[in-house]
Amino acid sequence: MIKTWKRILFLLVLFCILPMKVWAAQQETVIAETFLREKPQDTAKILMCVEEGAVIDVLSQDGDWTRVSVDGREGYVRTDVLKILDSFGKEKSDGEESQIIDEKFDEEIIEVKDNTPIDIQNRAKIDYSVLGKDVEFDYYDRTLDEYVEEQLKNGRVTRYSDAVGDWVPLDYNNEEDRAYVKYYMDPKNFIDDPIRRLMFMKLNYQDVSVDALNSMLINKGVLTGKGSVFKQAAQNANIHPIYLVAHALLETGNGNSKLATGKMIANGHKTYNIFGIGAYDSNPNFYGAAYAYEKGWFSVDDAILGGASFVSKGYINHPTYKQNTLYSMKWRLEGPDTWHQYATDARWAHSQSLTIYNDLKKVPPMNLQYRVPVFKEAK
Repeated sequence: MIKTWKRILFLLVLFCILPMKVWAAQQETVIAETFLREKPQDTAKILMCVEEGAVIDVLSQDGDWTRVSVDGREGYVRTDVLKILDSFGKEKSDGEESQIIDEKFDEEIIEVKDNTPIDIQNRAKIDYSVLGKDVEFDYYDRTLDEYVEEQLKNGRVTRYSDAVGDWVPLDYNNEEDRAYVKYYMDPKNFIDDPIRRLMFMKLNYQDVSVDALNSMLINKGVLTGKGSVFKQAAQNANIHPIYLVAHALLETGNGNSKLATGKMIANGHKTYNIFGIGAYDSNPNFYGAAYAYEKGWFSVDDAILGGASFVSKGYINHPTYKQNTLYSMKWRLEGPDTWHQYATDARWAHSQSLTIYNDLKKVPPMNLQYRVPVFKEAK
């Protein structure tokens, strides 16, 4: 009997150490913004938003849905938003297939996975120490979900629709719209990200040299060489000059938009609008030019100086609103005036932070200051 058990044990051990055929993790890139879902269904719970261009690990594939891992989170995305990458991180041409690879292990590897569904709001508490010591926290007495509801019902939140070819308002009664807004409103999704955490950077003035600002403006259309104007505007308005440059680059398409280049003529005057002020979604060029005419912005310099003053007085240094971060400029959380937002785009602060990050790399290290909202935890 003892010998029999020894043979069984020997066979089990032998089986464990024999070469195995395993699925080699296939990487694919997301070709259109999508959602990671808990189950392979359009109505399943949304775990997170996955941006266009993200590289993800494919775990398994079954028709219309693919099980993937994104930043350590597992879930499902629709197969038609993925494109296969080769081993060098390049997209494979049509017709290429992923392969199953034989690998030999010198030791037994045990992988333990926690398959508990991930709720993006109730993840482990974030380590705010990555922001340094100069951090101000705004504590709110309501949950994130409550603020999402308020933004969608009383604020102004839009998303660009490729199908419509325009900005469309988001609806609280639409589950996907709620999840989309919740993702971009939740600070926990961005604190650990060295780029996106800049949406919480305070936008008040810090000194940056004209040369450094001009280095950010090389080949930037009508903004090229305007470093001294941006610095003057930033000083006059008590605004961070790097933010001011980043904002202008985003709004003008790197200095090349119609509003920035004087191609919009009002009552015989070339008008310039560098920050998209008054450029309402329904007809941004018309309304942006009309606002510039009203303010007398008939040169690029006028638009930079005047626009900086507008942003400062209306948002960053306003005595009531005090919207001195990208996040607070987009999401007005206090008071009845939820509508007081710089932009309707739910991704506005998210997009601006990338430009600021790239510009910060061109200057000596700065002691950045942060201001972060903290919501009441949901029960």
